[in-house]
Amino acid sequence: MSKRSASPVKDRVKADGCCAGSSSGATCAQERATNAIIAANLKPRLHLIALLQDLQEEFGYLPEFALRIVAEKTGRPLISVYGVATFYKMFRFKPKGRQHLSVCVGTACHVRGGAQVAEELGKKLGIRPGETSADGEFTLETVNCLGCCAIGPVVVKDGRYHGQVSLKELEALTSGREPASPAGRAR
Repeated sequence: MSKRSASPVKDRVKADGCCAGSSSGATCAQERATNAIIAANLKPRLHLIALLQDLQEEFGYLPEFALRIVAEKTGRPLISVYGVATFYKMFRFKPKGRQHLSVCVGTACHVRGGAQVAEELGKKLGIRPGETSADGEFTLETVNCLGCCAIGPVVVKDGRYHGQVSLKELEALTSGREPASPAGRAR
């Protein structure tokens, strides 16, 4: 039997522990952050959902390279990791915009014009619900209920609730100004 001189993987490891030419597509810093989050969630047993939440908090979404590293480090098939991530609506696979708009389209908001509000916001921003604008400024999503049916239709902008939003107030929501009417002010 012949001895191999060195492991091809070890030959690619840089002094700081990152893999040169990593197939994951991650930068060294991203790979280190991902590995640290995985290590923190492996003890005493793997908590995959918590691990994915931590990764999303770190990167703002779940990048493909992070899911590949999770699969490799935990010994799970990539499809299994991806299956858990796609099952829960809380996980994103694309970066979120700097400003986040959620429009309620639940029954109470729908009958008060929530669907039209969502449609008009989409036209104004040039995106559909679930998308981020090309400049990375806005992400638009629709949600089934925000639990504040009495003030519908409701738009949540960066965590601030705006109730009884009319189509006239959408310009203010997308330009950074507060809506003019008392009903549309943030709560």
